[in-house]
Amino acid sequence: MVIRRAYKRDKVNSVDVNAVYARGEQVKSAVIGLDIAKEEIVACLRWGMDSYERPWSVSNPSEINVLKEILISLRSKGIELKVAMESTGTYGDAVRLVLTKNQFQVYRVSGMHVKNHSETFDGVPSQHDGKDAAVIAELCGIGKGTLWPYEAPSEFMAEINYQVRRMDAYQSEKVQWHGRLESLMARHWPELSQIIKLNRKTVLRLLSEYGSPEIVGKSEQVPTQLWSWGNGALSEAKAENIFRSAKTTMGLPMTTQDQQWLKEIAQHILRIDNGVKGCEKKLRALLMKDVFWSGYVKSVSAGTLGVILSTIGDPRAYTSAGALLKGCGLNLKEVSSGKRKGELAISKRGPSLIRRWLHFWALRSIQRAELRDWYYQFHTSQFGGRPRSSTHRKMKGLTCLMRKLMKSLWRSMKDGQPFEYSKLIASKEKRKRRARSRTKQ
Repeated sequence: MVIRRAYKRDKVNSVDVNAVYARGEQVKSAVIGLDIAKEEIVACLRWGMDSYERPWSVSNPSEINVLKEILISLRSKGIELKVAMESTGTYGDAVRLVLTKNQFQVYRVSGMHVKNHSETFDGVPSQHDGKDAAVIAELCGIGKGTLWPYEAPSEFMAEINYQVRRMDAYQSEKVQWHGRLESLMARHWPELSQIIKLNRKTVLRLLSEYGSPEIVGKSEQVPTQLWSWGNGALSEAKAENIFRSAKTTMGLPMTTQDQQWLKEIAQHILRIDNGVKGCEKKLRALLMKDVFWSGYVKSVSAGTLGVILSTIGDPRAYTSAGALLKGCGLNLKEVSSGKRKGELAISKRGPSLIRRWLHFWALRSIQRAELRDWYYQFHTSQFGGRPRSSTHRKMKGLTCLMRKLMKSLWRSMKDGQPFEYSKLIASKEKRKRRARSRTKQ
């Protein structure tokens, strides 16, 4: 093992394979850890406990083949090699593909495990590329890695991933443009958001058509147009309130440029809405072609199912509901010490995309008759003897419901049964009173 300047990197082109083999000739197996960045891969070969080669610097991707040839040479000398890398980012996909094609065992190591193990590794809490590569190799060597070969997605999953990426991009853009709309309306027509939500398609059509409350207030046909655009979902009373507020608004007068900007914002949001709906429509058509997934499209929604498949894969592949929750980052964690009793919270590990869409699913679910009463009781009752605000309890209730939805979905899919919202909340039966035995006299 190199002691002096142990983390100093050597160029991979200058590595002498015979000298490397001579140092580990008595070893039958080894692990090489890869710390991957955009332009450089740092590789560290671990022979065994406390026995490492000096890290190698590999240009990404131009010197990947050089690294591959070194590993092939070591393997030809009878050394069984494992390759370990972190799961973060996409810069390592090229090297993972090359190594998989050459029949190397590629393992995935959690980035959080690497961070937590850094100080244990050498007693110093510092992190840098050379050290991280050695830590990755050690974690894989002690069994903390998961087999992770490159597998090309099927045509079905490739289309699912494509539509999910488009849908999420549209959704993120929609949030930004709604923020612009909210700030503009707070200045020029603050009463509108108190009457109706600004994300309603009827409101967006109104703003894209007229561009300012002043012009809306001058048109007597606005209430009739609002009612027709809403297809009867918008009441006549609310349409009249919108028209009246446009006449009497306390907002600042709009310039010609403000009116044009408001029209562009509303038109852009309408286009984004159509994009999101187009993605969901294509996902629905794709999932309905499959006999299994078609049974869950109506109850779960095509968008949510697509996100689940794209981020964590098929729920049936998980051994338990707890493993599925852990993959979603919905497993519970606690931080307690001494007399301090920490509050349970979700770990938030894994892709944030799935938690965002599960939150949307929970928001839709609490509007159902089967869950409405449960959610109301949850966020209006106290727990643990601690006072909690209503907002705090509402978010807790939604998080709790997200966990219940995923556990119920896993159970339904494992059993091949349809998803039923009525089974989410277990009904509490009243305990039967035990009959009192009478003593005979």
